[in-house]
Amino acid sequence: MVAEQIITKMKNKHTIFNGKSYGVYRIQRKRNADHDEDACIRLDLFETDYFTHLVFRSIYKELKDAGHQISKIEKMEELHVYTPFLTSFGINNFIIIDTPTGNEIVFAKRFKYLCTSNSEGLWHVTMNEGLTITDKKGRDVSLIKCLHRGLREELGIKEEHHKYINDERFMDLFLETTRFEIGLKSFIRMDRNME
Repeated sequence: MVAEQIITKMKNKHTIFNGKSYGVYRIQRKRNADHDEDACIRLDLFETDYFTHLVFRSIYKELKDAGHQISKIEKMEELHVYTPFLTSFGINNFIIIDTPTGNEIVFAKRFKYLCTSNSEGLWHVTMNEGLTITDKKGRDVSLIKCLHRGLREELGIKEEHHKYINDERFMDLFLETTRFEIGLKSFIRMDRNME
């Protein structure tokens, strides 16, 4: 079914991404003793691709529709049972614009070719991006590199625009149960002069 959907999109001349990406084998939450006990996470990743991600999303949808236990997970600690389904790790980001009269939060609307069938036109986070092989920095994978790549690819915010970023933070893990996707919530705060 997934292959047929991709073939149909290709026949309609839509861009198809099937590069190498990362799934999550294990997540560990901990405190960083070297940095005032700041909260941190350790991600053990495995290499996969977008096609595999779509296949497991399709299987998850069938299991969820059948009332399977996988769709009833409420805690991150329960995820390890379903590691093969953790075929992506996303970063959901809001852009906050600093203005003289306060802050403005930028929302986005879902584009019909990049969303699930029931989410077209819905308001969404400013930007979301998944970890890929291009986010590798030495031996490690960089969440900041992924965030900045998403800002560039989805919003046109390039490296020369980073001087307008006043703050950028990762906040909390999320589990999106509609599609069984995990990731981090984040925000960047930008100067209003960045038009």
